[in-house]
Amino acid sequence: MKKFCPVCEEMLMPTANGQAVCKGCGWAGGYGCGITEPKLPETPYKLPYVSIDIETTGLDPETCQTLEVGAVIDDWKSPIDQLPRFRRVFAYETVCGSPMAMSINATLLKLIANAPKEPKMGTDDAIAKWVEQFPQESKHLAGAIRQFVGDFNEVWWSLPLRILLVEGMSRRPDSEIFRLAANPPGISCFCEPADLGPLFRSWLTAYGMDPKSVQAAGKNFASFDARFLEKIPDFSKYIKFRHRIIDPAILFWNPAEDERLPDSKTCSERAGGDGKVAHTAIDDALEVVRMIRMGVKKLL
Repeated sequence: MKKFCPVCEEMLMPTANGQAVCKGCGWAGGYGCGITEPKLPETPYKLPYVSIDIETTGLDPETCQTLEVGAVIDDWKSPIDQLPRFRRVFAYETVCGSPMAMSINATLLKLIANAPKEPKMGTDDAIAKWVEQFPQESKHLAGAIRQFVGDFNEVWWSLPLRILLVEGMSRRPDSEIFRLAANPPGISCFCEPADLGPLFRSWLTAYGMDPKSVQAAGKNFASFDARFLEKIPDFSKYIKFRHRIIDPAILFWNPAEDERLPDSKTCSERAGGDGKVAHTAIDDALEVVRMIRMGVKKLL
């Protein structure tokens, strides 16, 4: 990741001794003192948006499947690594698609291959099994989850789905339990395709977003991601996207040189990134946020 001047936010060029001088304002110092994302505006911008990315088994929504959905809300108030995240992976028995897409998503397919197949169990056992997937620093939440869930009998990996996220709307969205339910760790991330709509709606609503008027952002979202999401059972019943989409391509278009709008790799490089596409839904959604924040700076 390239660094930017902490004063004027122009891109820095490191020297052999680890120092840097800004050609914009003349700031000089250690290259490590540069920043990797633009400063937050003193007054948050008026249009919060949801950066959405999906991973699929191919390019055709009629014959291929959505494997993973990731989303990040940019409210223009928080550093990028602190923004709310949502992630789900679909627990398929069978997948079909193109060999190229399959190879790109090999790690994700291996995760799906190991999706839980266990029968229903008692609540205590289910919670204990689920908590095994938590990061070490979150395991202390088992008691609070048990008290909140009550007497539900569910397949253990569905606990964070319908119960904690959809039925747990009274919980504050900044609580650790809510964050785990929205972006669960390990193999607790699975859901059935038909569950995605109500889960995504509950997450958006908790953060003050209108699920019937979502301002989406993403690279090629309108022509690709949205077409796959429309195929997910009942998703359009719960979520409506605005017609206009925020695509970072226009923010990094160089009309003097580009014969077409820049792709994700070029946008990332021009925004100071390494140009790599992660092919994981959350990471790619976060990269779109970073590109938009960097690109918007050029407009102001």
